Amino acid sequence: MNLLYFSFFFSVIVISASAAPYRLSISKIFNVNDYGAVSDGRTDNAKAFQNAWEDACAWDGLRPKVLIPKGKFLVGPLVFKGPCKGREMVIQVKGYVLSQADLNAYKTHDWISFRYINGLLVTGKGLFDGQGVHAWPLNNCLHKRRCKPLPWSLNFSFVSNATIRGITSINSKNVHIQIFASNNINLNSIKLIAPENSPNTDGIHVGESKNISINQSIISTGDDCISIGPGTTNLSISGVRCGPGHGISIGSLGGGKDEGDVVGISVRNCTFTDTDNGVRIKTWQESPTFSSAYDLVFEDLVMNNVDNPIVIDQKYCPHNLCSNKAPSQVKISNVKFRNITGETRTKNAINLVCSDRFPCEDIELSNIDLKYSVAGDFAVASCVNVKGRSFGLMAFQNAWEDACAWDGLRPKVLIPKGKFLVGPLVFKGPCKGREMVVQVKGYVLSQADLNAYKTHDWISFRYINGLLVTGKGLFDGQGVHAWPLNNCLHKRRCKPLPWSLNFSFVSNATIRGITSINSKNVHIQIFASNNINLHSIKLIAPENSPNTDGIHVGESKNISINQSIISTGDDCISIGPGTTNLSISGVRCGPGHGISIGSLGGGKDEGDVVGISVRNCTFTDTDNGVRIKTWQESPTFSSAYDLVFEDLVMNNVDNPIVIDQKYCPHNLCSNKAPSLVKISNVKFRNITGETRTKNAINLVCSDRFPCEDIELSNIDLKYSVAGDFAVASCVNVKGHSFGLMIPPSCI
Repeated sequence: MNLLYFSFFFSVIVISASAAPYRLSISKIFNVNDYGAVSDGRTDNAKAFQNAWEDACAWDGLRPKVLIPKGKFLVGPLVFKGPCKGREMVIQVKGYVLSQADLNAYKTHDWISFRYINGLLVTGKGLFDGQGVHAWPLNNCLHKRRCKPLPWSLNFSFVSNATIRGITSINSKNVHIQIFASNNINLNSIKLIAPENSPNTDGIHVGESKNISINQSIISTGDDCISIGPGTTNLSISGVRCGPGHGISIGSLGGGKDEGDVVGISVRNCTFTDTDNGVRIKTWQESPTFSSAYDLVFEDLVMNNVDNPIVIDQKYCPHNLCSNKAPSQVKISNVKFRNITGETRTKNAINLVCSDRFPCEDIELSNIDLKYSVAGDFAVASCVNVKGRSFGLMAFQNAWEDACAWDGLRPKVLIPKGKFLVGPLVFKGPCKGREMVVQVKGYVLSQADLNAYKTHDWISFRYINGLLVTGKGLFDGQGVHAWPLNNCLHKRRCKPLPWSLNFSFVSNATIRGITSINSKNVHIQIFASNNINLHSIKLIAPENSPNTDGIHVGESKNISINQSIISTGDDCISIGPGTTNLSISGVRCGPGHGISIGSLGGGKDEGDVVGISVRNCTFTDTDNGVRIKTWQESPTFSSAYDLVFEDLVMNNVDNPIVIDQKYCPHNLCSNKAPSLVKISNVKFRNITGETRTKNAINLVCSDRFPCEDIELSNIDLKYSVAGDFAVASCVNVKGHSFGLMIPPSCI
């Protein structure tokens, strides 16, 4: 015989007011045992549970609590219905709650249903067992589009401002948790478990609801870990461990008339293990009316041994249930798949099949790194009726590494047409193949966020012997976001912004035909390299962009730069210490700071600069023409010699010919010691055009090491001010002049 007794306690909060105190009762407990529940696992306790709920719902206090204590409770169908008088209903589950196995007990689709409740907390370390093993063999929805579904375990319909936290649900007959027509529900730290062969046991299904969040949960089922139905808006999923199961799916959509749109779904920081799909959007092929799904984000996801990691399937029609194969009328747009990594069991890692009538639009694929689990083979992507763009980080890196490992002639990394966002990359050798090729057809954008860069490079080529970088594509450094942060204009020692393309320890290379725009710092850096030819390239940045040199060469030899257009905010070409045998020809420079050797002498034990030639170049609207500059306070001795500047045209140029051995911008020098860089055997020949500054030739050499063997010959530089004439000035210069000299020589 069961003893029915009542047990409760009261707590009191006293709230001061201008009149008498007001007393509010809180936390009354309605223990199902007090209503006759028997925890033997055999007796149906539905009436005890129902009565406990109804009394709690009728109690006008704060946080009335229905307690399911430890024990094993068999429970048939329940409806926990509001509205309730109390503020925030609480269901605390400590026990093991079993569903009735007999399907005849269920008149609706629910086992336990919560309806019309505003303010609800379902919590506890207890467990709901749907005992689905008895029902799964009776599921006929696998083969019928219109079927009678088995009961869901927990159904939240017309519920607002609710939290479901810490509970576990196992072996549901159908969906574990159904959320319908609800608002502002948070599910956190829950576990939903069913065998991977259990049919239709979705972990959570959300439909016609808004402002739902699902966080830090474990879901392992026989169907979708989370499925998102029509009319769902503003759903956030984060920190979910999914698998096995069918992944996280939007859809299937388009199965009924006048369905609501799906808008504002985000899936972030989730892990998928041994699932049949990763993230998926699926719509029925024969959708009767138009609807939309848009503003969807799938980001920072890990796929562990997953079939079909990324899917859009708008020809969804399982078991051939469609008759006329009409196209889906669900319009999918603004979908972002970002930062998705791991391993795919299927070769087709990305499969986007959109509607013939309404192609998908504004689809983004960025930073996808999915390796095929079959050794020696590679994953592929396929798209049908898709409009969008792709950006890459790991895709670029992986393509290079595979090409570099291929032992053949001219392995090629192809960047096809399209727009690709790419963070920092290192294309590193040595490679097995003979002459690596990078062919650029697309538009490659740099990451704007400076936090992404741990070194001075955006794209770095290192330790490669034999390289061709070519194509009519474009590299965009997106420097406009970084230039305001450049502090190197006022500090001699500063942290530089990233260079766009860096070639270090590279030999026997050609860079041909490419375009680089808006670099954060230098467009192309060549360091410690040998035998590199740059030909027919374009380097562009606004004239007010700081430190955006076109090409900087240092510690390198046998470099040639030909037939190129360079328009930047700093030197078109700058030549640093240790550069030997550099040939520049056919370059159109401007605007910018001209072509400069230096600045030299800024560091200790710098290498000499030897054998530089600048020929057949045109300078337009530049701040300088050709210039040699060395720091005033150079710490150790070095040299620059055998330098030729010949057959040059100056169009509206400041300072066409300059040697400046007292270079010290922004007064960064302290003791004004003379430069220790020795300049000699320099030839300025056949230089013509117009100077904007009266001082067209300004040669200021070191007080300690005067310039020697300086030649000025056939110079014709007219001053742009009508009726006035250009002049030349020389300090500490030894040399000679020949031929036509306008302005008159100062040597």
